[in-house]
Amino acid sequence: MERGRIKVFDSLRVLAILMVFIHHYYSSKVYPELGELFLYGAFGVPLFFMISGFVISLTLERTDNFKTYLKNRFIRLSPAMIICSTLTFVFFAFFYTGEGYEHSKNIWNYLIANTFIDPHVFDLYSGEIKYYYLDNAYWSLWVEVCFYIIIGTLYFMNKRKYLLHFIIICIIMMPLQMIFYSHSARPYLLNYFSESQLDYYRLVARCLALFSECIWFIIGMFLLRLYQTKDKKFLYIIIFLLGLSVLKELNSGILVFSVSVFIFILLFVYKPEKLKFLEQPFLLKIGAASYCMYLIHYHLGVVFVKYLNENFKLGYFSPVIVIIFVIVFGLVCYEFFEKKLIRLYKRILK
Repeated sequence: MERGRIKVFDSLRVLAILMVFIHHYYSSKVYPELGELFLYGAFGVPLFFMISGFVISLTLERTDNFKTYLKNRFIRLSPAMIICSTLTFVFFAFFYTGEGYEHSKNIWNYLIANTFIDPHVFDLYSGEIKYYYLDNAYWSLWVEVCFYIIIGTLYFMNKRKYLLHFIIICIIMMPLQMIFYSHSARPYLLNYFSESQLDYYRLVARCLALFSECIWFIIGMFLLRLYQTKDKKFLYIIIFLLGLSVLKELNSGILVFSVSVFIFILLFVYKPEKLKFLEQPFLLKIGAASYCMYLIHYHLGVVFVKYLNENFKLGYFSPVIVIIFVIVFGLVCYEFFEKKLIRLYKRILK
C-alpha cells in the first residue's frame, strides 16, 4: 500500500459532507415538507467515523510513538478549529441580530470549543448544564478525539491486540452508555438510583458519546485489515457489524445506508477500478478541505439559508447557494489559511 493518501476516501468525504449539508439545510424547521426526506443525510457523520477508523489505524501503523501521534492529530485538528470557531463566535457575538444562537455568543463556549472537549465534561463539576457547543456540529469532534486518544493508547500498549482491546472496551461501555443516556430506561433505573443521581449519570453518559458511535470506527478498522489482507473473515465481521448497526437503530434509513456501505466496501476491496471515477482532482480538493467546511457549515449556514429564504424568496435553491458558498470558503480557507497555520504549528511543536 502506498504511503500517500488513499484518494477514494477524499471523495467519500465529499459525499459525507454533502449528506450533512443536506440534512441541516433542508431541515424540518426550514422546509417542513422535506424535513423527513432529508433526515437521512445525518448518516454522513457515521460515514466520517468509518473513514476515521480506517485512516487512523493506517496512521498508527506509520507512526513511531504515541507522542508523535498526538502531536500530529493536534496539528491536523486545531488550525481549522481556531479559524472556524473564531469566525462563528465573532459573527454571532458582534454581527448577528436575530433570535437564538445565544450559546454561539458565549466566550466560554468559544474557548471550550478549541479544547475539543465536550462542554458537558466541564458541567460534571457542578452537576448542571452551564456550557454548550459553540456550534452543534462540534459534538462529533469530541467523539473523534476520544477515539484518537483511546485507540492510540491501546495501539502503543499492544500493537497486535489493540483492536481486540478496543472492541472489549466497547462491549462493556456501549450498553452502559445507552442505558444511562436513554429516557426509556429511566423508570426502571429509578428503582436503584435517585433522580439527582440519574441526572448526573446521564450527563456522564453524554460525555461518553464515542460508545454510541463506536461500531462505525470498528468497521473502518476492519476495513483496513480486509483491504490489506483480502481475508474474507474480516468481510464477515464487517457484515455482522453492519447488521448490528441496523438492529441498533431499526429504521429504513440505517438499512439503506448500511447496504450502501457494504456495496462500497466490496468495490473498494475487490473491484477498485470501478471507483476510479471518484478520483477527480476537484473532488479530491473538496475532500481534503472538508474538515474546514464541516466546522463552519452549521449555525452560520442555517442562518444564511433562512436569510435567503426570507429576503429573496429562493425556496429550495437557498441551501444550494449556501452549499456552494461553504465549499468555496472551505477551499480558500484550507489553501490560504489552514495550511499556513499547520506549517506554523509544525515549527512550534516539532
